[in-house]
Amino acid sequence: MMENKFYMKRTMKFNSLQFNSTNCTKELSRYSLEVLQKNEKLEEVYKSYKDIFSKDKVKNISFSEDGFCALFLSLNGKIAVSVGESEFIVQGAQKAKTLGADISFVLLQKDGTLDTDSLDEGFDFIFISSYVIDTYVKVDLQKVKKNTKAKIVSNATVHKSEYSDIYLLDGYKLCGIGASGIFIYDEGFSKDALSQIDLLSLETSLNAYKEKKVLSRVKQRFLKEFQRAFLDDLYLFVDPESCLEFTLHLGLRDIKMRDIIRTLAFEDILITNGEGCSLGLSRPSRILQEMGYSEDESRWGLSLDFSEELSDEQIEQVVETIYKKYRQIKVLG
Repeated sequence: MMENKFYMKRTMKFNSLQFNSTNCTKELSRYSLEVLQKNEKLEEVYKSYKDIFSKDKVKNISFSEDGFCALFLSLNGKIAVSVGESEFIVQGAQKAKTLGADISFVLLQKDGTLDTDSLDEGFDFIFISSYVIDTYVKVDLQKVKKNTKAKIVSNATVHKSEYSDIYLLDGYKLCGIGASGIFIYDEGFSKDALSQIDLLSLETSLNAYKEKKVLSRVKQRFLKEFQRAFLDDLYLFVDPESCLEFTLHLGLRDIKMRDIIRTLAFEDILITNGEGCSLGLSRPSRILQEMGYSEDESRWGLSLDFSEELSDEQIEQVVETIYKKYRQIKVLG
């Protein structure tokens, strides 16, 4: 009985980096841009982006397969794309490659790290972030920067690296609204490919980015509790120390993680099994498959991110609830 009261008090959200929601109840009319007139709100938003990212230009892009395909086709030169990027970026690159774009892919290794040794001075653009989607394994962009003269394009939605030349924000992940991406840059992108101006997306994403909270202090406590509760049923696809400090990625053997995600939602515990599966859909993690794991193994994956302080008792209760659901689902087959 006490356990139910505990969970009814608050929602325990561990998927805010993959799916975040924001309150957007303001008057939408003020977001319309009047033709040939100065828009003071837009200039204010632009200035905020420039202050945060130290770049001069801000543009929207459709965060979709077709949106990125159009972008890749508009770029002149040789392009490298990490398979550890968001699914729409990878899909857009694959489509653009079939249409003639000069694109190579940076592959993931079994331990979850990227094969950055394949990058050299022959590339003009490299789409590679400071972390890998799903697992949050860190990428050494300083090393990449030393080995190439290419412009480095990085998704900064979760983590911003000073070694990036061009930043990308995913509006949906930041605030749960729309399918708009935002590029912040100085030079180097086609004006045609980045011609949209969506003030609503720009401001809501900006506010969500500034309000985003991450916390590293609870990671090790969660890991220790998972190890205690699950023992040999716990599988570590990647070294937890290789991941961003406020994230944890692990696997629970011989189960479809979406089944746990759905049942935990009734307990107000929100977790995710990956970018394309953040609502517990049937697809396994693409990232784990890129690392060489089978489809069944890739369904074990679980990603958590931490944005608030929790007591040892709360952490224990969360993990115990996950363990209870895990045992129930395994018994039911």
